[in-house]
Amino acid sequence: MMKGPYGESSEKDRQFSVQNLGSVVDAFSRELLRDEVLEAPLGHKITTEKGRKALVDEIMNGCRDEGTYTPTSEIVAYKIGY
Repeated sequence: MMKGPYGESSEKDRQFSVQNLGSVVDAFSRELLRDEVLEAPLGHKITTEKGRKALVDEIMNGCRDEGTYTPTSEIVAYKIGY
């Protein structure tokens, strides 16, 4: 079990991180399917919504089971007055 900085379980944070990644994978796969360029890792072309969902599920199950690394950054924009 993953532990947080004070010894508490960080499982809730891990699930939240995987869900965020899932939203990104889902959105990208939808666009790739729409453009007819979605492929599985071995080059198998995916042409149906059912196939897309199966691929997303497989990716997300792998992330939950094997773990994942998600680099993030924060960007702050501000208006410069004239």
